[in-house]
Amino acid sequence: MYIKLKNGQIDQYPYFENQLKSDNPDTSFPEVMPESLLAEWGVYPVEATDYPQVDHTKNVKEGTPVNNNGWKQVWEVTDASPEEVLQRVLQLRADNYPPMSDYIDGVVKGDQAQIDKYIADCLAVKAKYPKP
Repeated sequence: MYIKLKNGQIDQYPYFENQLKSDNPDTSFPEVMPESLLAEWGVYPVEATDYPQVDHTKNVKEGTPVNNNGWKQVWEVTDASPEEVLQRVLQLRADNYPPMSDYIDGVVKGDQAQIDKYIADCLAVKAKYPKP
């Protein structure tokens, strides 16, 4: 992952070696380009950083890299809207509920313990992911 500068300002990000080659079709580049050669073209590596660990109440998007003794990837974390949080909670619930077949199987067999376990498991999911 690279960044391309023009007159000291960010021109393109992300930028890739194959873009440099296609942007300059009349130039012969080596197969493996050293950073010094890339720098001659205003292209610099961007150090990847870990994706932030957030819960369903946050949005994460990649920001503009910063130059702090080398370019580094930046992540922007913002609060999700109430609508986004609700949709995520509903999806988390749907993904974590036990299969309905467990309940139906308990009903068909007349197994109250299995039915009660299914209900308890559903209530635990609701407690873990409450509606906002």
